Amino acid sequence: MKMRLYTFSKSRIVKIFQKYYVIFGLILLWGLVYLLSNCLQVTKGFEARNNILTKIGSLDSNGDNQAVRLGKCNLYQTQGPKDFNNCYSSNGKPILLLWGDSFAAHLYPGLEHYLKNRNVVQYTSSACPPSSITNIGVRFGCDEINEHIKLEVLKLSPTEVMLAANWRSYPASVFSAIDETILFLQKKGVRKIYLFGQPPHFVPNLPRATYSAYLLTSKEPIKIYKGLDKTVYDIDSKLKLIALKRGVVFVSILAIFCDGKGCLTGINILNRGLVSYDEAGHLTKDSSLYLIDQLLSKKVIYE
Repeated sequence: MKMRLYTFSKSRIVKIFQKYYVIFGLILLWGLVYLLSNCLQVTKGFEARNNILTKIGSLDSNGDNQAVRLGKCNLYQTQGPKDFNNCYSSNGKPILLLWGDSFAAHLYPGLEHYLKNRNVVQYTSSACPPSSITNIGVRFGCDEINEHIKLEVLKLSPTEVMLAANWRSYPASVFSAIDETILFLQKKGVRKIYLFGQPPHFVPNLPRATYSAYLLTSKEPIKIYKGLDKTVYDIDSKLKLIALKRGVVFVSILAIFCDGKGCLTGINILNRGLVSYDEAGHLTKDSSLYLIDQLLSKKVIYE
């Protein structure tokens, strides 16, 4: 009995297969195509992830450090005013003096590249804002450095001065300090003063925020909003009021990099890397070039 049932079942299965072999073949083919497409998607996913990681990580920190003249005209926290090295050379062009901390220094590559009819003189120092008031910087020797720069202002008589800093790193008294600095410069006859606002700042940093945005959408994010430190807008508002009160030019970096949809990451806009690369939010050399180019095109500053 069991043998008969087995023979019957086997023969029936064979007949069914013979009758519907086309359908079975199509099902098998569809399964193979499905598996292949999944493999391709996984491969493309790995490639896309590698591409985004390459773009996020394509920072030449040595190149960026050289561009801001680190250790020469952008001092380390361990250096003092005597360490400024060949930051000024006479060339007969109107002097534009760049004064501030490392967030002023990261403007230098763009200024030096585009403002060929200026003598761009850079006196910047890490963790030392451009202050005429003592005990504002978060580093030892900041007061001494700023006193040195004030003497340079008297000696060089710059026609223009640009003031910039990582304002969010300092106590609230930095706003009254920058007001005093502007008054000092105006009394010394500086014709044009630019007060730069705070760049966009992401928590913990832009590379991580960019990668998190990519993981959510599987698309390279051109702009992102999540992770943006909203206090940067409050800082800009305070600086803008100071600029209006003193009749100087306020330069909003946020207006260049950000809008209602978020802030530019730098992907597909800059030649290399992102707008900023570390927890502090320093601009890269490429984003410095982009910023100054945009400020010129919008006639915020002039060649």
